Amino acid sequence: MTRHRSILLIGLGTAAAEKGYRVKYTLATRLVNELVEAADEKTLARTIARYGRVDLLLVDELDYMELDRRGAELLFQVLTEREEKNSVAIASNESLSS
Repeated sequence: MTRHRSILLIGLGTAAAEKGYRVKYTLATRLVNELVEAADEKTLARTIARYGRVDLLLVDELDYMELDRRGAELLFQVLTEREEKNSVAIASNESLSS
């Protein structure tokens, strides 16, 4: 049951790609690690722009990572770059029940 949201996210991305949209799927940990590395290498603007060019960005497994302040700020920059331009879908397998 824990993978249902990921399967739905991948299905959404596949359907969008089949319609001709540019789609990028990534795990949240992979995205944040790439952003931290890009910031360290002074290529952050280029990396954020690359993520801004796809029509649909799919970020999976957000709940499997603990974001420190820097990681959260970098992730927010990617989301802000996409604001009102292109779509983002985020999947978390965390249960919403209390």
